[in-house]
Amino acid sequence: MRSIFAEESDSEAITVGEELDSLIMKKFSLRERESEDAQAKIDTHTKSWKTQHCKWRNAEKKNKEKFNKKKAERIKEIQSELDVYKSMKDLLPEQKEVQVKLRAELDSVKKSYYNATDPPFPAADISIQTQADYLAQGEYIPKPYDVEALTELIEGSQRLKSSIIVYAGNSVGLGNFYRPTLGRNVADFTPEELEEYHRQGRELLKWYNTRAEKGKSFYQLANEVEYGKAGLGEGYFEVVDNRVGKIVKINVINATYMYEGKNRDRYIWVKNGKKKYFKRFEDKSARNSEDFSSGGPIGKRASRIVPFREYNLMSDVYGIPNWTGAIPQILGARYAAETNVHFFNNSASPRLIITVAGGAVDESTKASMKKFFQVKGKGRQNAHRTLLLCVSSKNQLSPNVKPPTINIEPLTVGTTDDGSFMKYQAACEETIREAFRISNTFYGTSGDSNRASAYTLRDQVVRTVFIPEGEKMANLCNDYFTPEWAEETGLLKVDEKGNEIEDNRLVELAFTELSTMSQKDESELAIQQLISGALSINDFRAEVLGLPKIPHWWAEMPKTLAVSALQLSEVSPSLVAAMLNDEALAAAIKQDVASDIASGEKDSSTGIEVEVLDNTTKSLLALRKSLQSALKDHHVSEPTLRMLDTYYDGLKDAIDTDDKLMDSLFSTKASE
Repeated sequence: MRSIFAEESDSEAITVGEELDSLIMKKFSLRERESEDAQAKIDTHTKSWKTQHCKWRNAEKKNKEKFNKKKAERIKEIQSELDVYKSMKDLLPEQKEVQVKLRAELDSVKKSYYNATDPPFPAADISIQTQADYLAQGEYIPKPYDVEALTELIEGSQRLKSSIIVYAGNSVGLGNFYRPTLGRNVADFTPEELEEYHRQGRELLKWYNTRAEKGKSFYQLANEVEYGKAGLGEGYFEVVDNRVGKIVKINVINATYMYEGKNRDRYIWVKNGKKKYFKRFEDKSARNSEDFSSGGPIGKRASRIVPFREYNLMSDVYGIPNWTGAIPQILGARYAAETNVHFFNNSASPRLIITVAGGAVDESTKASMKKFFQVKGKGRQNAHRTLLLCVSSKNQLSPNVKPPTINIEPLTVGTTDDGSFMKYQAACEETIREAFRISNTFYGTSGDSNRASAYTLRDQVVRTVFIPEGEKMANLCNDYFTPEWAEETGLLKVDEKGNEIEDNRLVELAFTELSTMSQKDESELAIQQLISGALSINDFRAEVLGLPKIPHWWAEMPKTLAVSALQLSEVSPSLVAAMLNDEALAAAIKQDVASDIASGEKDSSTGIEVEVLDNTTKSLLALRKSLQSALKDHHVSEPTLRMLDTYYDGLKDAIDTDDKLMDSLFSTKASE
């Protein structure tokens, strides 16, 4: 069976694949399939457009030649006048003024370019492939498929379109954020690195969003490119540069109209009878978008292109969508749906056969029946019309005459009370779903899944489909766009050949992953994090409960640390206050601990002297143990980390020179 992507058949035999191929290569819509008359009309429109375009092109060529000729003549005239003034020694003020004006005009004329008029607009039924063949013949690499046919398949199949939306939206359409580079962990950053990390992250997100087209965030642009990749096998970012080669705008280009140049050095965009050139992302030279020549006016400079393609085994130039293997099912589901629509438009009842036994039907009755079923009985408004048949017995004088019988029987295949081919449609939609590896839960239906299996399927799809696809998009952006931001901000330095000399980046772009946990499970996990000290009280209120923060210092600590600090505040409020004020910390610790030195007592049973710590020392030890426990967790909040550093620094300064205090707080017996 020949593939729909093949250009020619290797066999003269007509196969199912070739019949399907002929359907794919034609327009797919609700209107009638292209007949010979329709094709003749398209050929006429194509010939007329090519003739008009040829005349326009010749006229433009002549006008451009006239413009360049006048430009050269005017430059020569101005230069001659300037030479006259140059030969004069003493110029009057009026002459100097004229000389300045002539020089300004000379610069303006040299920079002027011919402004071409718009080419003739092609008829709506002239395909993009036909336009590309005419406008850029021999300049591009042909695509392995009819891109317009695939586009119309998407628009004609709700299941296919929904699958693409779900696939793209859950991969990159949930938002973006910044994360550490090179797999680093935020918990491993020093306080200075942490502050720089968040600063770089805010600047990175701002850079991306300010360069997205107006009214959209960058992740929405990425979602559109992902939609093109899932639908047509490829999507394209357009990168617009300023005069010095810095990115000022990032747009999205529809892959339907984009072709790659035969030398792989350019991209060619064809639409509405116009041709436009784009550069590869690595090409930072100035190019004219009309003919790809060097230079050109600023408004007609060629933009750069970043492609995002679906890997396939058929083409190393273009991407091919993953759903092409389900094209028969896509067509079948559409045809089944159209069959049901025709039921309402043409018959309002199943196709019938009327049999008459033991009677005769005259010609007028036959004509009335035919008219009823072909004209009067068609359409939804005639669904309940009544057909009255008049039939006479064949031999009315016979003593054994029997009344005639009339039977009306449906002659249909796959018809049920509610529609035709319903099971077939369901099977086709299931195949389309499988092409995207998405479970039914993402379509809003559970199918035969219970809660446990639905969660398992959801988690599996997220981890094996959406997250890897989001990582592909993130890697693309971090390979192409993020280095440009880093160069602009001075974080990345490269030599003349583009090799990295110094890289101080701490952040890179990432896309938000879809959560697979229910609200109940998330709340239970958050409670455990609160109990274990991973979340502060205010973190829990803000992120989980959605409540305002409590304006108290202890609310910025994890629960266990807050309890220890509150206990300490009862016996040593000055020390707790000093935790928030590092200037008084050392003095407070020294004052509290020095006034309550542990005293020695003897154990009554053994007679051995043991060390007994007072309330202040015990509280300090409890707080120290809580702090050490919190330090082992990488998810401690930023304010808590700052307080830990302040506490330990102050404690060390206070007791570093006092051996007795050191022994009281950090001796082996005290720690036990």
